[in-house]
Amino acid sequence: MRVFRPLLAALVLAASSGAATCDHDVPALSVHLPRSVSVDAQRLSLGMISVVRAGDEAVAGKAAAIAMGRAPWSKERLAINRTTILGRLAANGLPRTAVRFSGAEQVVVTRNEVVVTSEGIVKAAEVFLAAKRPAPAGCHWRLLRQPKDLCVPSGSPVALQPRMARHGVPHEARVEVAAASGEKTAATSTVAFRLAYRQRQLVAARDIPPGGVITPENTHLRTVTGDDPEPADWAASYGRRATRMIPVDTILRTGLVRPAKAEVLVRRNDSVVMQIAGNLFQITALGQALEDGGQGDLIKVRNTDSKRVVVARVNHDGTVQPVCGER
Repeated sequence: MRVFRPLLAALVLAASSGAATCDHDVPALSVHLPRSVSVDAQRLSLGMISVVRAGDEAVAGKAAAIAMGRAPWSKERLAINRTTILGRLAANGLPRTAVRFSGAEQVVVTRNEVVVTSEGIVKAAEVFLAAKRPAPAGCHWRLLRQPKDLCVPSGSPVALQPRMARHGVPHEARVEVAAASGEKTAATSTVAFRLAYRQRQLVAARDIPPGGVITPENTHLRTVTGDDPEPADWAASYGRRATRMIPVDTILRTGLVRPAKAEVLVRRNDSVVMQIAGNLFQITALGQALEDGGQGDLIKVRNTDSKRVVVARVNHDGTVQPVCGER
C-alpha cells in the first residue's frame, strides 16, 4: 500500500473545503528547496534535502521520510530538481496538484566534509622541511608527485600536522601530513621530495690544449643544483694540467686533469709501443722515446722501422699515440 493512500482522502477533503473560500486549489504539501545542503547519511530522504510542511503533521512526516536515493560520495555534487521530487511523491501516492514548491529549482547535495587540497598539503610539508632542514645547508628539494586531496568529516577545525616519514630511498625526504580534527587524526598523506644539492663546477672558459695549466684565467667557477651532494674533498683544479684537449664549456672532471708534475711513465731511450686506432682498424709499431713523459705529455718518438721522428701523447698504460698538429 502506498504511503499516502490512507491519508489521501483526508488531503482531498482538506483541499475541497479550502476551495469553498479560495479560487485555486489549496496544496496538501509545501516543499521548500534550498540551493545546497550537506549531509552525513548514506541514503537521502526528502526531509534531508528540503523543508517539508503540511497541515497534517503526519502527512509532513511521511513525506519527509520518502527515500531520494544514495547520498553523494566524497567531493561529489548531486543535483536533485523539482521534477525528480514530484516523481518520488507521485510514486508514493501524492499527486502533483497537491504539492507546492518554493525556493530553488534544484538542490545541490554534497557530503558534510572539509576538503584539504593537495596544494595545502604540499605547502605544509615544505614549511616543515624548511624548519627541519634534513639535508646540508643550501640543499633544496623538488616535489616528486602531487598528493591527493584529503577529505575530513566536518566538525572541529582541521589542523595539518607534518612529521618526517621513515623510508630507505637515498636522496629523498618524505613528510607525512596528518589532518587532525579535534584530537583525532582523520586522514594522512605522504609527500615525497627529491633532494637537490648545491654543487660547484669548474668549467673551461676557452679551449685548453693537452698539458695546459688550469688557471682562473682559462676557467670559471659556477654553482649548480644536482641530485648528489658535492664531495667533501672537492677543490678547484687550479695548477693541474689537462690530459687532453679540453673544449670550451667542458666541466673539468676527474680524468681530464692531472697533477702538474705527472708520474714519469716513459723515460728517454725506452722502447715504446706506438698505437693508432680507428673505428675499424688499429695500427701498432715500435718506437724509441726521445724524452721523458707522464700521462698526457707530448714527447718525441722515433719510429724503429722508418726512423721518422713523430710527436706522440703518452697514455696511462705507457703506450704512446702519434698526434698531428699538437705540441
